[in-house]
Amino acid sequence: MKSLIKRVRAFRNARRGEARIAGIRLPIDTRVMSPKIQLVLGKGAYEQQEAEITAAVVKPGETIVELGAGLGFVSTYLRKKTPAGKIVCVEANPDLVQYIAQVHERNDARDITILNGVVLSDVSGSSVPFYCRRDFWMSSMESSDAPFDRVVETPALDFSQLLSTYQPSILTLDIEGGELDLLTSAKTLDPLRAIVAELHPGVYGSRGVSQLTKSLERFAFVEKSGSSSGRVRTYLRQ
Repeated sequence: MKSLIKRVRAFRNARRGEARIAGIRLPIDTRVMSPKIQLVLGKGAYEQQEAEITAAVVKPGETIVELGAGLGFVSTYLRKKTPAGKIVCVEANPDLVQYIAQVHERNDARDITILNGVVLSDVSGSSVPFYCRRDFWMSSMESSDAPFDRVVETPALDFSQLLSTYQPSILTLDIEGGELDLLTSAKTLDPLRAIVAELHPGVYGSRGVSQLTKSLERFAFVEKSGSSSGRVRTYLRQ
C-alpha cells in the first residue's frame, strides 16, 4: 500500500510539474531526477529530517555551510524556516548546480551562495574526477562504487579555506560517506559551533562512526543528547 501511495504521489508531482515537501517546491526535471528519485519525492520526506534537525540549532544571523546540496531542498528550507544569515551550499555534481538555483528562485530563497566543487581537507590539485550516476546521490569520487554515466573534473575546494572565507557557525553535510575522511583529517573546525552530519555506516561501518566521533572530540565537539535521529547526528562544541 505504501509503495502504491508513493507511486500515485510521484505521478501527481509529474502532472503538476513539481514536488512539495514541507512547503518547499521542487520542480520535476527528468534531466536530474531518475524515476527512483521521483518516487522518493513522492514519499514526501526527501531530506526533511536533516533540514529540521539543522534548523533546530540555528541562531539569528548565523552563517551556514552545507556540503552535499543535492536538489537544494535543505538550503531552501533553512532560508525559509530559520533566522539564518548567509547560507553557502556546495554541490560536487555539476548537473545539479543550475537546478539548485532554480529551486531557490522558485521558492524566493535569497542570499544563498552556490558553489560547485568537492570539499577536501588535503587539496593537491585544482580539480578531482567525479563520477556522475543517474541516481545523483550515488555519484562520487570513486569509479568502482557503481556503474557511472560520465566522469567530470570537479573543482577541489580546501575545507580550511572554505571555513576561513565564509566564517560559518554551522556545518551541515550529507556527502554519502565522504564525511569520515573530511572530518577525521580536518586541520581545523574553527569557527564552527555546531555540525549536523548524516552518517553512512553502510559505507564505513560502526568502527568508522566511532572514529569520526573521536576525531570531533579532538576539537571539543560532542553529540547533543536527544537531538539526533537515525543517521543524522548533531555535534556541538563544548
